[in-house]
Amino acid sequence: KTSKEMKSEEYPWMMLEQLNKQRMDNLYCDFTICIEDEEYPVHQGILAARSEYFNAMFTSKLKEGFEKRVEIKESSKQCIERILGFLYSGKIELSVENIEETIRCAALMQIPDLLQVASEYVDSIFNAENCIHFRGLAKLLYMDDLVKKADKYLLVHFRDVCRDKSWNELSAEDVEMFISSEDVVVESEEVVYECMVGWVKHHLQSRKQYFPTLFKHLRLTSLRINYIEQVVRKEQEVNISMQC
Repeated sequence: KTSKEMKSEEYPWMMLEQLNKQRMDNLYCDFTICIEDEEYPVHQGILAARSEYFNAMFTSKLKEGFEKRVEIKESSKQCIERILGFLYSGKIELSVENIEETIRCAALMQIPDLLQVASEYVDSIFNAENCIHFRGLAKLLYMDDLVKKADKYLLVHFRDVCRDKSWNELSAEDVEMFISSEDVVVESEEVVYECMVGWVKHHLQSRKQYFPTLFKHLRLTSLRINYIEQVVRKEQEVNISMQC
Protein backbone atom coordinates (compact mmCIF):
# COMPACT_ATOMS: atom_id res chain seq x y z
CA LYS A 1 0.00 0.00 0.00
CA THR A 2 1.55 3.25 -1.16
CA SER A 3 -1.25 5.70 -0.37
CA LYS A 4 -1.30 7.52 2.94
CA GLU A 5 -3.61 10.16 4.30
CA MET A 6 -1.69 13.31 5.11
CA LYS A 7 -2.86 16.47 6.82
CA SER A 8 -1.62 19.94 7.52
CA GLU A 9 -1.48 20.75 11.22
CA GLU A 10 -1.54 24.45 10.43
CA TYR A 11 -4.50 24.33 8.05
CA PRO A 12 -7.35 24.79 10.62
CA TRP A 13 -5.59 27.76 12.23
CA MET A 14 -4.71 29.31 8.89
CA MET A 15 -8.33 28.91 7.80
CA LEU A 16 -9.63 30.57 10.97
CA GLU A 17 -7.10 33.34 10.66
CA GLN A 18 -8.20 34.03 7.09
CA LEU A 19 -11.89 33.95 8.02
CA ASN A 20 -11.23 36.38 10.85
CA LYS A 21 -9.44 38.69 8.43
CA GLN A 22 -12.44 38.50 6.12
CA ARG A 23 -14.68 39.39 9.06
CA MET A 24 -12.57 42.40 9.89
CA ASP A 25 -12.65 43.48 6.24
CA ASN A 26 -16.40 42.75 5.94
CA LEU A 27 -15.87 40.21 3.17
CA TYR A 28 -18.47 37.49 2.50
CA CYS A 29 -20.24 38.32 5.78
CA ASP A 30 -23.93 37.44 5.85
CA PHE A 31 -25.10 38.61 9.29
CA THR A 32 -24.70 41.65 11.53
CA ILE A 33 -24.51 41.91 15.31
CA CYS A 34 -25.57 45.31 16.62
CA ILE A 35 -24.65 46.55 20.08
CA GLU A 36 -24.71 50.08 21.43
CA ASP A 37 -23.56 52.21 18.49
CA GLU A 38 -21.49 49.53 16.76
CA GLU A 39 -22.22 46.97 14.05
CA TYR A 40 -20.18 43.77 13.64
CA PRO A 41 -20.40 41.90 10.32
CA VAL A 42 -19.99 38.13 10.83
CA HIS A 43 -20.32 34.79 9.05
CA GLN A 44 -23.36 32.78 10.10
CA GLY A 45 -21.53 29.49 9.62
CA ILE A 46 -18.77 30.37 12.09
CA LEU A 47 -21.17 31.53 14.80
CA ALA A 48 -23.61 28.66 14.31
CA ALA A 49 -20.83 26.07 14.46
CA ARG A 50 -19.87 26.82 18.09
CA SER A 51 -22.86 28.74 19.51
CA GLU A 52 -26.21 27.03 19.99
CA TYR A 53 -27.74 30.48 20.58
CA PHE A 54 -26.86 31.61 17.08
CA ASN A 55 -27.49 28.21 15.53
CA ALA A 56 -31.06 28.27 16.88
CA MET A 57 -31.49 31.85 15.70
CA PHE A 58 -30.36 31.08 12.16
CA THR A 59 -32.41 27.90 11.77
CA SER A 60 -35.64 29.12 13.35
CA LYS A 61 -38.24 31.52 12.05
CA LEU A 62 -37.16 34.33 14.34
CA LYS A 63 -37.18 37.74 12.70
CA GLU A 64 -33.45 38.10 13.32
CA GLY A 65 -32.83 35.19 10.99
CA PHE A 66 -34.82 36.83 8.21
CA GLU A 67 -33.49 40.33 8.79
CA LYS A 68 -29.89 39.07 8.99
CA ARG A 69 -29.15 41.19 12.05
CA VAL A 70 -29.63 41.06 15.79
CA GLU A 71 -29.36 43.66 18.51
CA ILE A 72 -27.72 42.48 21.73
CA LYS A 73 -28.48 44.44 24.88
CA GLU A 74 -27.20 42.08 27.56
CA SER A 75 -23.52 42.79 27.05
CA SER A 76 -20.98 45.49 26.26
CA LYS A 77 -19.35 45.89 22.87
CA GLN A 78 -15.96 45.13 24.43
CA CYS A 79 -17.29 41.76 25.55
CA ILE A 80 -18.83 41.01 22.16
CA GLU A 81 -15.52 41.83 20.50
CA ARG A 82 -13.73 39.38 22.80
CA ILE A 83 -16.27 36.66 22.13
CA LEU A 84 -16.22 37.14 18.36
CA GLY A 85 -12.44 36.98 18.51
CA PHE A 86 -12.71 33.67 20.37
CA LEU A 87 -15.21 32.18 17.92
CA TYR A 88 -12.89 33.00 15.05
CA SER A 89 -9.59 32.05 16.69
CA GLY A 90 -10.14 29.94 19.81
CA LYS A 91 -8.18 32.57 21.77
CA ILE A 92 -9.34 35.18 24.27
CA GLU A 93 -7.71 37.59 26.72
CA LEU A 94 -9.29 37.09 30.13
CA SER A 95 -8.73 39.17 33.25
CA VAL A 96 -10.15 39.61 36.73
CA GLU A 97 -11.97 42.67 35.42
CA ASN A 98 -13.70 41.03 32.44
CA ILE A 99 -14.16 37.40 33.46
CA GLU A 100 -17.64 37.66 34.97
CA GLU A 101 -19.12 39.55 32.02
CA THR A 102 -17.45 37.11 29.64
CA ILE A 103 -18.94 34.13 31.47
CA ARG A 104 -22.42 35.64 31.50
CA CYS A 105 -22.27 36.45 27.79
CA ALA A 106 -20.83 33.03 26.90
CA ALA A 107 -23.64 31.39 28.87
CA LEU A 108 -26.25 33.54 27.11
CA MET A 109 -24.82 32.62 23.72
CA GLN A 110 -24.34 28.98 24.73
CA ILE A 111 -20.66 28.68 23.81
CA PRO A 112 -19.40 25.61 25.72
CA ASP A 113 -15.80 25.96 24.51
CA LEU A 114 -15.56 29.46 25.94
CA LEU A 115 -17.26 28.46 29.18
CA GLN A 116 -14.66 25.71 29.60
CA VAL A 117 -11.79 28.14 29.00
CA ALA A 118 -13.37 30.66 31.39
CA SER A 119 -13.81 27.94 34.02
CA GLU A 120 -10.12 27.07 33.81
CA TYR A 121 -9.20 30.73 34.17
CA VAL A 122 -11.40 31.21 37.23
CA ASP A 123 -9.88 28.11 38.80
CA SER A 124 -6.47 29.77 38.43
CA ILE A 125 -7.53 32.98 40.23
CA PHE A 126 -9.56 31.57 43.11
CA ASN A 127 -8.85 33.20 46.46
CA ALA A 128 -10.60 33.52 49.81
CA GLU A 129 -12.43 36.68 48.72
CA ASN A 130 -13.82 35.54 45.34
CA CYS A 131 -14.30 31.77 45.69
CA ILE A 132 -17.88 31.89 47.00
CA HIS A 133 -18.86 34.66 44.58
CA PHE A 134 -17.73 32.67 41.54
CA ARG A 135 -19.29 29.54 43.00
CA GLY A 136 -22.63 31.35 43.17
CA LEU A 137 -22.26 32.56 39.59
CA ALA A 138 -21.41 29.05 38.44
CA LYS A 139 -24.46 27.59 40.19
CA LEU A 140 -26.69 30.26 38.65
CA LEU A 141 -25.44 29.40 35.16
CA TYR A 142 -25.37 25.61 35.70
CA MET A 143 -21.58 25.41 35.32
CA ASP A 144 -21.26 22.23 37.35
CA ASP A 145 -17.55 21.75 36.67
CA LEU A 146 -16.74 25.22 38.04
CA VAL A 147 -18.94 24.62 41.09
CA LYS A 148 -16.92 21.48 41.83
CA LYS A 149 -13.66 23.42 41.45
CA ALA A 150 -14.92 26.12 43.81
CA ASP A 151 -16.04 23.50 46.34
CA LYS A 152 -12.61 21.88 46.23
CA TYR A 153 -10.87 25.22 46.75
CA LEU A 154 -13.15 26.12 49.65
CA LEU A 155 -12.59 22.81 51.42
CA VAL A 156 -8.80 23.01 51.03
CA HIS A 157 -8.69 26.66 52.14
CA PHE A 158 -11.59 26.40 54.57
CA ARG A 159 -10.27 28.66 57.32
CA ASP A 160 -9.40 31.54 55.01
CA VAL A 161 -12.63 31.35 53.00
CA CYS A 162 -14.95 31.13 55.99
CA ARG A 163 -13.32 34.20 57.52
CA ASP A 164 -14.34 36.25 54.51
CA LYS A 165 -17.70 38.02 54.66
CA SER A 166 -18.93 36.02 51.66
CA TRP A 167 -19.11 32.91 53.90
CA ASN A 168 -22.11 34.45 55.65
CA GLU A 169 -24.02 34.61 52.37
CA LEU A 170 -24.07 30.84 51.89
CA SER A 171 -27.28 28.89 52.35
CA ALA A 172 -27.81 26.56 55.31
CA GLU A 173 -27.63 23.63 52.92
CA ASP A 174 -24.23 24.74 51.64
CA VAL A 175 -22.83 25.36 55.11
CA GLU A 176 -23.99 21.92 56.21
CA MET A 177 -22.38 20.32 53.16
CA PHE A 178 -19.03 21.99 53.79
CA ILE A 179 -18.73 21.47 57.53
CA SER A 180 -19.76 17.82 57.24
CA SER A 181 -17.39 17.02 54.39
CA GLU A 182 -14.61 14.53 55.06
CA ASP A 183 -12.43 16.56 52.69
CA VAL A 184 -12.40 19.76 54.75
CA VAL A 185 -8.85 20.79 55.60
CA VAL A 186 -8.43 22.54 58.97
CA GLU A 187 -5.77 22.59 61.65
CA SER A 188 -8.44 21.87 64.27
CA GLU A 189 -12.16 21.23 64.56
CA GLU A 190 -12.40 24.50 66.48
CA VAL A 191 -12.16 26.33 63.15
CA VAL A 192 -15.21 24.46 61.85
CA TYR A 193 -17.16 25.21 65.03
CA GLU A 194 -16.36 28.91 64.93
CA CYS A 195 -17.26 29.22 61.25
CA MET A 196 -20.57 27.48 61.88
CA VAL A 197 -21.43 29.65 64.88
CA GLY A 198 -20.38 32.79 63.02
CA TRP A 199 -22.67 31.93 60.10
CA VAL A 200 -25.64 31.35 62.42
CA LYS A 201 -25.08 34.56 64.39
CA HIS A 202 -24.80 36.64 61.23
CA HIS A 203 -28.61 36.43 60.98
CA LEU A 204 -29.44 34.85 64.32
CA GLN A 205 -33.22 35.16 64.27
CA SER A 206 -33.65 33.46 60.91
CA ARG A 207 -30.74 31.03 61.23
CA LYS A 208 -30.90 29.74 64.81
CA GLN A 209 -33.33 27.08 63.61
CA TYR A 210 -30.44 25.47 61.72
CA PHE A 211 -28.09 25.37 64.70
CA PRO A 212 -29.04 21.86 65.94
CA THR A 213 -28.66 20.37 62.45
CA LEU A 214 -25.30 22.02 61.89
CA PHE A 215 -24.04 21.26 65.38
CA LYS A 216 -24.53 17.53 64.97
CA HIS A 217 -21.95 17.52 62.17
CA LEU A 218 -19.19 18.74 64.47
CA ARG A 219 -16.57 16.17 65.32
CA LEU A 220 -16.80 16.77 69.06
CA THR A 221 -14.18 14.14 69.85
CA SER A 222 -11.70 16.27 67.91
CA LEU A 223 -12.31 19.32 70.09
CA ARG A 224 -10.01 19.94 73.04
CA ILE A 225 -11.69 19.30 76.40
CA ASN A 226 -10.87 22.76 77.73
CA TYR A 227 -12.28 24.32 74.53
CA ILE A 228 -15.55 22.45 75.03
CA GLU A 229 -15.73 23.57 78.66
CA GLN A 230 -14.69 27.18 78.12
CA VAL A 231 -16.28 27.92 74.74
CA VAL A 232 -18.83 25.39 73.51
CA ARG A 233 -20.70 24.88 76.79
CA LYS A 234 -20.96 28.64 77.27
CA GLU A 235 -22.50 29.19 73.84
CA GLN A 236 -26.10 30.33 74.28
CA GLU A 237 -27.38 28.42 71.28
CA VAL A 238 -25.91 25.21 72.62
CA ASN A 239 -27.59 25.67 75.97
CA ILE A 240 -31.04 26.56 74.62
CA SER A 241 -31.12 23.82 72.02
CA MET A 242 -32.26 20.52 73.49
CA GLN A 243 -31.19 18.74 70.31
CA CYS A 244 -27.48 19.52 70.71
